[in-house]
Amino acid sequence: MFQLDKAHVVAIPTPQIYGVRRPLFDFVSPAFSQQSIGKLQEQEPGQFNDWRICGSIIPGMRILPNPRDLKEAVRSVIESNSADGYVPSRFIQATGDGTAPDLLAVCRRLISKGETVQYLDSALKRISTLLTLEDLVSWRGAEWGFDETTIDIARARSVYFDQVAGRSRYRVSGDR
Repeated sequence: MFQLDKAHVVAIPTPQIYGVRRPLFDFVSPAFSQQSIGKLQEQEPGQFNDWRICGSIIPGMRILPNPRDLKEAVRSVIESNSADGYVPSRFIQATGDGTAPDLLAVCRRLISKGETVQYLDSALKRISTLLTLEDLVSWRGAEWGFDETTIDIARARSVYFDQVAGRSRYRVSGDR
C-alpha cells in the first residue's frame, strides 16, 4: 500500500453511472493520472485545462475572459458560446452584436428579465461550458456602470447556472 500527499495527487473525472451520484473525482497515482489526463484531453479537447489546486486537476473549468469594457464582454459571450456550438441568436439580436447604442441598458434588462434564465437554463443543460453575461457582470459589472442590484442578480444567476451545469464553469485567472 502507498500513501499520497496533496502535492502528488491528480484528479480525474468520475462518470455518473446509472443516475447514481458519485464523487466528482477519483484520486489515483501521479504517473497514471498524467497519462489519463492526456488521454482525456485528446478525447475531449478544451474540456481539461490542467487547472491545479493543491496538485489536483479540475476538468472542464475554464478561465473567465477579462474584457476591457461591456462591448468586449458581449463579444466574449458570443464568441465563446459560438465556439461551443451554441449561437446565442437572441442575445446577439438584443445587444446588436455588442454595438447597441444603449448597450448598458439592454444588458441590464437582459440580466433582470426572468425569461432570460429559461433560455440559458435549457442551453446549459445541453452545453455546460456556456459563458453568460452574468458571469462577467458579477465580476466586472461595477467597472462597466452596472448598479449593485443588477450585479447581485448577475452573481446569483451565475451561481445558479453553475448548479444547472453541475459544476463550476469558470474561474478568474490567478485564482487558486
